[in-house]
Amino acid sequence: MKEDNKNKVEEPAVAYQPTSKKTITFFNNFEEMEEHGLKIMALQSYEQRLTNLELLRKQMFHQLLLPNKQYPSIKRVITKTILPYALCQ
Repeated sequence: MKEDNKNKVEEPAVAYQPTSKKTITFFNNFEEMEEHGLKIMALQSYEQRLTNLELLRKQMFHQLLLPNKQYPSIKRVITKTILPYALCQ
């Protein structure tokens, strides 16, 4: 009989790459928790933070991605407003 994977449970996909080993940390208050989070972010390189941001964007806005996993280009229109001479003085 073929095994049925209908009841198989898997970990959810994460959109970031942790820089350290997975640990559980308990805090006494929210200020300690915030300081710890900021310290972890400060230890990441600039490139790693940008990589994590891009992965999060692609997960959150996946419906906007093209088939090649890139975002479509945005058309930018620059207009020039000419003020009447009387307002320039």
